[in-house]
Amino acid sequence: MVERLRESCPDVTASKLHFWEREGLITPRRTPGGHRLYCPADVERLRLILELRTHRRLPLGTIRALLQRMEADPTYRFLVMEQLLHEDAFAPDFHPLSRAEAAAQAGLTEAQVRELEALGLVLPCPKTGHFDEEAVHLLRVLARLLEMGFT
Repeated sequence: MVERLRESCPDVTASKLHFWEREGLITPRRTPGGHRLYCPADVERLRLILELRTHRRLPLGTIRALLQRMEADPTYRFLVMEQLLHEDAFAPDFHPLSRAEAAAQAGLTEAQVRELEALGLVLPCPKTGHFDEEAVHLLRVLARLLEMGFT
């Protein structure tokens, strides 16, 4: 399984898969001998977890809540796939933004950005207090989650 996933997700390890299983993010079937069996749906779920964790930098608790909500509502699954995994194009001439500018670009209030900072989900540059392109992108993802009802 690990080898199959490594083709598209080089960061995956057996210990990571076991940890996610202990955390309740994945529940592969087992053979009578205890070996894990991953069906295509499990592989798709693993790829989604890797995408949300590695590229979107979402905490595992948020990922778990997303997965649970996606299981309960197939329509919600479509929204997550469409909105969260939509690739934003980064401008080659991007300049770091103030909190107010970053909030405006992400569709959030400054208070919401401060709250997300306090939670450690997004952080400005410690020297300038400005947000880089990656932080602004993460703010957009978090804004989408808030729009979908996550608090």
